[in-house]
Amino acid sequence: MSRLSLCMKKDRNEFLRSKKLGVSIVFLVAFMAFVLALTAVIPRLTQLISVDIEQLASGITAMVDFLKNYFPQILSESMAFYSTEIGLFYSILAIAFSFSVLPKEIKSGRLILPICNGYQQKEIFLSKQLVYSTFCSVPAGISYFIYYLIGSTFLENDYSIGLALISALATTINVFSIVAITIALSVTYKHSALVIITMGLSVAASPDLLFFLPFGKFIPTYIFTYLNYSINDPMQLIIPIVEYAVIILLLDILVIKRKFAVVVDERR
Repeated sequence: MSRLSLCMKKDRNEFLRSKKLGVSIVFLVAFMAFVLALTAVIPRLTQLISVDIEQLASGITAMVDFLKNYFPQILSESMAFYSTEIGLFYSILAIAFSFSVLPKEIKSGRLILPICNGYQQKEIFLSKQLVYSTFCSVPAGISYFIYYLIGSTFLENDYSIGLALISALATTINVFSIVAITIALSVTYKHSALVIITMGLSVAASPDLLFFLPFGKFIPTYIFTYLNYSINDPMQLIIPIVEYAVIILLLDILVIKRKFAVVVDERR
């Protein structure tokens, strides 16, 4: 077994023991159940209101109309809403899981022992990046597809299973890339706050802002837009995915060529 495989096994156990995987799954399941439940209830609530609409205050009617728009009864629109929430809230959770994992080990000196035992810094870095990116992204993609399967049973189905699979894969790639870039930046920037600001803005603000630029379709954040609007042209994903891969590769080369500033004091 290679040293990278051994590192990945150790990081996998670390990820599981820290309950990060459990938190990710619970977050996705809870949010998915919440959205689907409200989406299923809205038509019944509308029927109930229509029975005695004259006795209702206009404020309640307006609230129901708002909920109908917020939780649409068309599958593609409902999935677009769910993708928006994954892209924002779950991505922020994934960033929170990963932005400090390597800096903490560097500052605490925990890397001294494995380095002294022959492990290279690039193996430690790539292991963290691969394990955290995979374990954060796969549940997101699976939850997207499960949402499709459940939603197709009671919503107006205008989205094919093939497109759903492609979008689920795009969701996985999107979260994987976000975590991979976060971990790379965490050992590139001197301050963790800069990582949070950079990735937070990339997730929360840049997809909508950059989409309106003439070249908006040709940057990685377009994957957010593709998912948030349930666009049905998978070919549009090729360039953003390739760009994600290039960015990760360049950042990894930069990190591997540099040396981690492992802290060693007289207590060690």
